[in-house]
Amino acid sequence: MNNYSEIKIPSYLVEGNVEMSLDLDEYLNWFLSIKHGRLQLFYGLVFNTEKIDFSIDKLKAIYYFLKDNISTKPLSEVEIKQKKENLPLHVRNLNTNVDKEFKFVEPTFSLVFDLSIYIGELLLSEVPNLSWDIERDFDLVNYGVPKIIKNTQTKNEGFSPYWNLMTLTGQIYRNEADEDILIKYYNKWKDNLLGKKIDYLAMVDKWSKGKK
Repeated sequence: MNNYSEIKIPSYLVEGNVEMSLDLDEYLNWFLSIKHGRLQLFYGLVFNTEKIDFSIDKLKAIYYFLKDNISTKPLSEVEIKQKKENLPLHVRNLNTNVDKEFKFVEPTFSLVFDLSIYIGELLLSEVPNLSWDIERDFDLVNYGVPKIIKNTQTKNEGFSPYWNLMTLTGQIYRNEADEDILIKYYNKWKDNLLGKKIDYLAMVDKWSKGKK
């Protein structure tokens, strides 16, 4: 799907190209201002309707839409080495197939970004006292990424649908996940936000090995 509308971050929000320094409060305001339009675009393409229905029952159809529209590009050996070196140590030790010779390209990032909005809004509709924020810890790999927080949490806590969905997109592309993967993970994320403890590293390891 080469004609999918890509996410464009306004230039005034970005202070530098190397570190991607952001005015996080302005970025959050920008994200909140565009999320409904992005939802309409995404949902309309998947279901051919302007009326958005937030339901877990929609996630199977969304899985097939995402699977059919993932775009990749081959990685060079240098890029593979750099990719491994940039992973956190605890992720390097997992069987995450980081040596596969591909990388995602647009419109994959924008599709997953829009899907993350849908997942986030679905969580907001089912779990009380949630809101959108931005990851503010510069040392975290998902710095500057929209996330869901409980209103009782500090701004340093929360859950990033986008970052988690990018991991799942890799598993979907490698045929390591079944059609219920979004439903299964959504339920895990929901349980976690409701206060149930989830071992995410065990989940990633389990699914990266293709166990159902």
